[in-house]
Order: sequence, then C-alpha cells, then structure tokens
Amino acid sequence: MAKSGAGTYCRDSDLPRLIHRLPGELGKNDTERVRSIVARLKCALRAERRKGRAGHGSYDLNRHIALKTALDVESGELARLCQAQTLKRKTPA
Repeated sequence: MAKSGAGTYCRDSDLPRLIHRLPGELGKNDTERVRSIVARLKCALRAERRKGRAGHGSYDLNRHIALKTALDVESGELARLCQAQTLKRKTPA
C-alpha cells in the first residue's frame, strides 16, 4: 500500500505536515538536508508505531502510511545522492 502512495507523495506539501518543517527549510536536495529529513521521518514513524501498538487514541493509520511512503521516497533520494557523490569522487578531474 505504501508503494502505491509513492506516486502521490509531494515533498513541498506533505513533508511540512509530517515532520513539522516549513517549506522554506526543505530547500534543495543536498545530502545533509535529505539525511536530516530521513532521520526525522524515522523518528516520527517510530513514534507513530508506538502509538499504534499501545492502542493510543491519537494513532492515525493514514499518517502512518504517509510517513512510511515519505520515508521510502526520501531514503531513495538519499541513496541516489550518495551514489552520485561517490561517482563524482571516483571520476578523475
């Protein structure tokens, strides 16, 4: 189900409400910024999972799915950026 949501994920509109970041804080796709976003998404997803397991009234399945989808997309972006940096370093000048 999370994979089907990857096509509907929009960083500019979804990320601010998922991890409480302002759109201006998202900026460009540099490795450190994406790494920070991935870390915050992991933390938020862990918290949501804990709520779900505990049967807490504020648990939201839709938020859980949205967090998982965002984490998958952002982790893929981080992997792509890291791979591009590695290739850039290996390429002789």
